[in-house]
Amino acid sequence: MVAMKPAHYHNGVFTTTGPAFPLLSPVDGSQAGIFPEAPRDLVDAALRAAHTALAGSRGRTGVQKPCSILRRTADGIATARSEGFVEAEATGHRAEATRRPRVWPSR
Repeated sequence: MVAMKPAHYHNGVFTTTGPAFPLLSPVDGSQAGIFPEAPRDLVDAALRAAHTALAGSRGRTGVQKPCSILRRTADGIATARSEGFVEAEATGHRAEATRRPRVWPSR
């Protein structure tokens, strides 16, 4: 599992303004982390940005381009996972033990 610093991503920037609240495990109710609460002005700014994006070129894009991007991303993830499984079967080691950084070719 990848540890991430909890934050909101808005307008190209990660922000943690505002109070935080506990993130509770549904399994046993223990605290699994914290998450920043989004203040009203951040929510309003995010909504304005979304409306602006939809009024611009993003709104005219249609569903084909974002779907294509998501499919390529999913294919890349599936390929990486299958390579890990093949490594594990070939070497007898778990994929994490043989994992090395990879460079993804641009499409």
